[in-house]
Amino acid sequence: MAPELVAGASPESPGGAPYPPVMVVEDDESLRTLLAHYLGKEGYPVEAVPDGAAALQALERRRALGAPPGVVLLDLMLPRVSGLDVLGYLEAAAVDVPVVVMSVYDHLLIAAAARGADGVLIKPFDLEQLLPVVARYCESARRRRPTDS
Repeated sequence: MAPELVAGASPESPGGAPYPPVMVVEDDESLRTLLAHYLGKEGYPVEAVPDGAAALQALERRRALGAPPGVVLLDLMLPRVSGLDVLGYLEAAAVDVPVVVMSVYDHLLIAAAARGADGVLIKPFDLEQLLPVVARYCESARRRRPTDS
């Protein structure tokens, strides 16, 4: 399944460089659509995928292009490949991308933190909680990217 791309006018930093995209990995279609719409409305480009296997494919494609997402919002209860397995892949492949995990289950959030998750969002969460998290990681990723000049 091809990732859903949600266009947004990339918010720009004071220096004028656009932020990298946010990858939303969520199997619940209504939540995936809501998160993508909210972040897109806030100006963030979003790549939304429905499961862990699609996330791995999208991350590999982005890695090959040298265009990693600014942050991955990763549900932990996913079909095909679990969120914990996605974290394990990222660690094993030395993929340097911040990952914020999302779940209602404490034991999964604890396991994800042990596997290197950068942040945690406990479901259900308010959308107002999401924006500062995304902004922090996207700003950090934007600053790490080499410039063309």
